[in-house]
Amino acid sequence: MNKLPKKVYEALEKLRRESPPPPYIVVRRIQGRYYAYKDIVSFDAEKKRRHNTSEYLGKITEEGAFIKRALSKDDELDNAEAVILSRGGKVFFPGKTEAGEQKEAFTPDEITSKILTILSMNGRAGLPFISERTHLSISAVDSRVRKLEKNLGIRYTIEPDMIKLGYLSYVVFVKFRKEKPTERILRDAITKEPKIQLAVLTKGEYDLVLYVLERGNDELTFYMAEFGNTSALRMYRAEWYASPNRLTYNFIPLRDEFFEELKSNVWVRSKETPRPLSWNLLERELIVLRELNKNASVGFGEIDLKYGFHAGTSAYTYHKLIERGVIKRVTINMESLAIRYFAFIQIKIISGAEFAKTRPALLLDIIRYLPNGFSKYALVGDIDMPRGVLLAAPVFKESGLQELTEALAAKVGGIEVGAMVVTGFITGTLCRRRFDNEYALQYKTLRDRFKLQGFRNEREFTVYQQQPVGAKSAALE
Repeated sequence: MNKLPKKVYEALEKLRRESPPPPYIVVRRIQGRYYAYKDIVSFDAEKKRRHNTSEYLGKITEEGAFIKRALSKDDELDNAEAVILSRGGKVFFPGKTEAGEQKEAFTPDEITSKILTILSMNGRAGLPFISERTHLSISAVDSRVRKLEKNLGIRYTIEPDMIKLGYLSYVVFVKFRKEKPTERILRDAITKEPKIQLAVLTKGEYDLVLYVLERGNDELTFYMAEFGNTSALRMYRAEWYASPNRLTYNFIPLRDEFFEELKSNVWVRSKETPRPLSWNLLERELIVLRELNKNASVGFGEIDLKYGFHAGTSAYTYHKLIERGVIKRVTINMESLAIRYFAFIQIKIISGAEFAKTRPALLLDIIRYLPNGFSKYALVGDIDMPRGVLLAAPVFKESGLQELTEALAAKVGGIEVGAMVVTGFITGTLCRRRFDNEYALQYKTLRDRFKLQGFRNEREFTVYQQQPVGAKSAALE
């Protein structure tokens, strides 16, 4: 880079600052002129090869002026709008609301839904990949993705398999008897606990719901006793109930504090452990996991540079974690998606026989998309005490929670349905994305165990989802 003229180099640095990674922007000198490219690196895990592709961005003059490559009129409009928004400006079109304004009811069009699904399933999908599947130009895809990132507050993160790391998920319900601790007291007590990934205030049967990661049942019992006796919460009389929570749909993003706890997984060679155990991590694997959990769009080259790794180390480590199943996928969380509130819906099974007969109706409900195109539930898990299912749902309209609970009670037999409204988040967050439900456990169960047909591709699946409930019930018989 020292060979570049000063003004060309300054223009290159400006381009890099304005283009969040990945990919990495480089300048190539061809016949005395300077051309800017995006370098995109992908890894073929099966062939164990890296593939490099480049996208031409435009020319940089010796005076430091950047001249974009020629675009179509539609591409120019999309890019111009995105640039204006990125500078804090506003764009108006006749008959439309101002761009960048987050409406209360955001409903993506077909192409936007497809882009959100791709990013939910692979947050590191390159622009050429998305372009091929949406039939848009690369620049138009880039513009749409940037607008979605801004308007929906998209955060790129990882979806880990905690069982592969030796942890189980538990849900803890707390009901305070008389006096309740203030939100500040709860926050001071809970946020310092790295094993608690989510803590929310609720209105309903319980006052507080916690999601905790622990090695096993005995470890959880000891941990909760220690936490209840040593934190400020010991001053408040309360009922505590804990249950294993086998997550079957979606996940809870990990708090960064948990990676301090995860350091105990790092393998150290000894006489007792001459080789890593299945749940062990190498130090570089822990580093890559933590960095991608913070921001999964970060360039692997940046991680290599930050920690002094050899070039390519972080990319190789990432693909090994994918291969081992420690990372299920890089995904997104739409943190600014406008909703009214979250609610927990608790399904208590009171008749196993009746529930078993209508279980497919519950599975179908879980994998139905909302009218706005997003996943219906932010989290679904089986619980043991009381025996049933716990669902976390984003509620978009005033009557939304009542409609959800009444529909479940009408479709599924042998159950009681209760609800708790989330009134505040103490720590952690719930995931909002558009999961491709053909990869959901519920979908696979319906297809393989209950032999429901018509799910051969996304189009047939979408058509089936849009059928009236009565038609679906007939298909189950």
